[in-house]
Amino acid sequence: MTPPEVVDIAVQAADALDLAHAKGITHRDIKPANLMLTHRGVVKVLDFGVAKVARSDEGSLNGDWTVEPVTAVGSVVGSGPYMSPEQIVGGAVDSRSDVFSLGVVIYEMATGQRPFSGSTRAEMMDHILHAAPEPMIRLNSDLPSELERITRKCLDKRADDRYQSARELLTDLWPLKRQLDAKPARAIADDASITAVPRAPEALELVARGWAHFRSGSFFQVSDAVSAFQAATVIDPTYATAYAGLSLAKVAQAIDRHVLAEAFREAKAAALRALALDDESADAQVALGQVMFMAEWDWIAAERSFKRALAINPNHPEAYLLYGLLTEALGDLERGLQLKLQGLECDSTSALAHAAISGSFWNQRRYDEVIVWANKALDRDPQHLHARELLGAAYWKMGDLGRARKLLSDVVQPDLGNQGLFLAIQFAEAGDLDAAFEHLHRLIDTHDPALVTLAVAPAWDSLRADPRFNECLARMKLRPVL
Repeated sequence: MTPPEVVDIAVQAADALDLAHAKGITHRDIKPANLMLTHRGVVKVLDFGVAKVARSDEGSLNGDWTVEPVTAVGSVVGSGPYMSPEQIVGGAVDSRSDVFSLGVVIYEMATGQRPFSGSTRAEMMDHILHAAPEPMIRLNSDLPSELERITRKCLDKRADDRYQSARELLTDLWPLKRQLDAKPARAIADDASITAVPRAPEALELVARGWAHFRSGSFFQVSDAVSAFQAATVIDPTYATAYAGLSLAKVAQAIDRHVLAEAFREAKAAALRALALDDESADAQVALGQVMFMAEWDWIAAERSFKRALAINPNHPEAYLLYGLLTEALGDLERGLQLKLQGLECDSTSALAHAAISGSFWNQRRYDEVIVWANKALDRDPQHLHARELLGAAYWKMGDLGRARKLLSDVVQPDLGNQGLFLAIQFAEAGDLDAAFEHLHRLIDTHDPALVTLAVAPAWDSLRADPRFNECLARMKLRPVL
């Protein structure tokens, strides 16, 4: 199994565990036999038969989980070679036990042998409790050393020294996956960070943290992403990936808080800096493409950057997601959806990707599918504002006004700076077209990024028959497509 295949399976398995852990469920029997890989490369975690449910004050779980705790502390549950030290001694187990077991599986996938073995069950358990596994790089010289570092942290004997959750593990796995996906196209020499230039560990950690915050797609984590990337550029001013991440996060910050002009200037400067440092950086191309798309409404330049990014790294999820949105904005809704689905294939764990696909179905007026995909995003991030916005809008279109108001009341808040957009939509829905167009022109004046789908989004359907709507499209260099 190649390193990219190992990491891809690890990412998907960790994401599935994160969803279970979020519902208070510890699997307790992670092993290869309980990880099914479908013919489409999707990992399914099977057999929750010995799973343990953490009791909450509410006394119930959200969703469809029905497993019940079946053993008490002092009982040994699990499959021998994959058990955590705390399982072996019959201690209390939590999500960190699943992290250990997944670490055993990762080690075995990467090296072809288990980290702990023995001629008897007792000897094997003693090795799990006390022995250090053989370094992975000795068993497979093609492995990136970062994968070994991650795996060894999963396998720490003390639960407090491991990753404290599957989500924390994903924070380290995801940047590694990005780099491995890009490596075939760029032929990057391997070192601890899989980059050609050694980087300060502090900068690497900050960039990994920044990507984790950014890829959640959550409004609440955008500022954290900006802070992490900025700190990395201070530590290492030559780190192109840090500048590219900063640019993407700055655009997200502009979209979420509508501090447009300043944030867009900073985003463009960071993207250009990243390209000056490394013009073969897919991240930098995506960052510049997003600025051209969302801020400058230069559709041709944006498409050029996204295509260039995918030529450099054919597995770049954000490139597919943004290119898909651009394609939809220009009127090709089905192709845009297909591009976003390709982005999801690159990262099936991403709440951002699931919300983006929900947005595609919104533009197609397929409101049942909007609800399905928005809920998938919320399963991964219950606070995902864009997913809640799409969910509320779909219920509104379907006539469930009570549920829609409840969801949208959390989205339209004064500190988010999005009142102007919602006022324009509300005036349009109420039939006050003069007021709606007045607000719409103001939004165009500020290059509000929410308007990039003006030609196709159903929020503007009540304005389409008015000649002034086509004038608005012309101001944005868009054409009528519906």
